[in-house]
Amino acid sequence: MENQRTIEQRIENFKGIYNRLEKIVDNIPDAIPNTVTDMIKKQILGDENLRELINQLDHHRPPRIFVMGRTGVGKSSLINALCGMYVAEVSAVDIGTKETVSYSCKEQGRTLMDILDSRGFAEHEGENTETAEEQLCDDIIEFDPDVALLIIGCTDRSNATDDDIDFIKKVREKYYKKNNAELPVVVALNRVDGVMPARETDPNSYSEKKLNRIQEHAAFFEEKFDKKQFNASAVIPVSSLIDWKNDQGDEIDLDDINELSAEERKRLEISYDGRYNIDKLRESLENAIADYEAQMGMRMAFKLEELVLKIANHVNKAMSTISGTVALSPIPISDIYILLIIQALDTVMIAALAGSEISINTAKDFVIRLGGMGGAGFGFRLAAQQGSKLANMLFPGAGSTISAAIASGGTYAIGKAAINHYILGYKETDVKKLFEKDKKADKEN
Repeated sequence: MENQRTIEQRIENFKGIYNRLEKIVDNIPDAIPNTVTDMIKKQILGDENLRELINQLDHHRPPRIFVMGRTGVGKSSLINALCGMYVAEVSAVDIGTKETVSYSCKEQGRTLMDILDSRGFAEHEGENTETAEEQLCDDIIEFDPDVALLIIGCTDRSNATDDDIDFIKKVREKYYKKNNAELPVVVALNRVDGVMPARETDPNSYSEKKLNRIQEHAAFFEEKFDKKQFNASAVIPVSSLIDWKNDQGDEIDLDDINELSAEERKRLEISYDGRYNIDKLRESLENAIADYEAQMGMRMAFKLEELVLKIANHVNKAMSTISGTVALSPIPISDIYILLIIQALDTVMIAALAGSEISINTAKDFVIRLGGMGGAGFGFRLAAQQGSKLANMLFPGAGSTISAAIASGGTYAIGKAAINHYILGYKETDVKKLFEKDKKADKEN
């Protein structure tokens, strides 16, 4: 997962470009008709879907997840697997988590999510202290979770699971009385790596036999939940198997990790990733959360890269639509610079999402280089003078004029090339090869 702080800065950079778009368009160095500049401002700044995506960036908070499960089911390991970093102590023997502990999953100072890890079910059974039920209820009320994560051993078919379900149902009843809302519960069936054949620990190489057995275990629990009238938002079989190494590349035993300082743990890296279905579990947690800002926080925690690409593709489609609208009356080749301006602006906004604040002129040079003409300083007017050549390089199927479909498709291809280069990090030579390939495919179609 790319550094979250870096991605957040890229999004802030894009928001700055977006908020200054009107000024940027008004200061475009090459004169284009006011009708076109007005259309750009209206289409982008008036795009409700784009504005909603941007609003998501401003209205979010870290989700609060309450983790429940018996000692030994791998609660701490699953917390680490969810976070993708070492934040919860893991024991190699079955002592597990001995008391309720909260963790803030942070990266570069930014809180991704807050987790409350409960002590194991029935761990203090028979003691004169608070019962596990009272402790959990107190924790829930104080922590005010957005969602609960119930962790069960995938291969555990003991009667203890029935007791756990009854216990959680009581907790939910008390939570409802306190909050007048049902606490959503997502169930994780952990340690599927231990399902036979146990030698298969790489999730990318799970055999059909192992996958079928995993599904059999999942079906067993789903049937059990139905019989117990226990409503779970989702039941997800997962593996939280991870081996860790220090920043020198040396693998560390679990017991040795717990002897490290907090700073040393922060520097731990994954040496072997045997996680299975963790993305699906994150998605299920996100879907179960009712609070909008917490749901957006979950999305921001683990889907920032996806959100960046979503915004980039949305901007590109909007700019392609503008090009197509401009060309509803076929554009003479001599006026190709109007489309090049739109494509340059498309590139500017996409580059902003990659953390690069480039000028219209820099974007213009990128577009023209894709067409195989010139380089830095190669002006739009000069491009217009050689319009026929450039048009056929950038707009497959262009003749003496450029139609709406050709203009829209050409702009979309340019934007796709900008995404490949600025956001995905492709070298410009490779981007040009992909651009030529897409252009050839468009021409054949």
